[in-house]
Amino acid sequence: MVSWSLFLGFAVAVILRGILEWKVVRADDVLGAICGYLLAGIVWGSLYLLVELFFPGSFSVQQNLAG
Repeated sequence: MVSWSLFLGFAVAVILRGILEWKVVRADDVLGAICGYLLAGIVWGSLYLLVELFFPGSFSVQQNLAG
C-alpha cells in the first residue's frame, strides 16, 4: 500500500509538472489536469487508509462527543 501511494504521488507530480510548464492550454491539457487531480484524491485516500491500518480507530469519534 505504501508503494502504491508513492507511485500515484509520483504520477501526479509528473502529470501536473508537465501541464504547468506548457504555455498553450489545449483540451488534452485540461483532461490531464483533471486526471492528475483525481489521482491526487486517490493518493490522499490511500494515505488515510494507511493511517487507519497502522492506528486502528484513529478516525472514530468518542461516544460522549457523538451524541
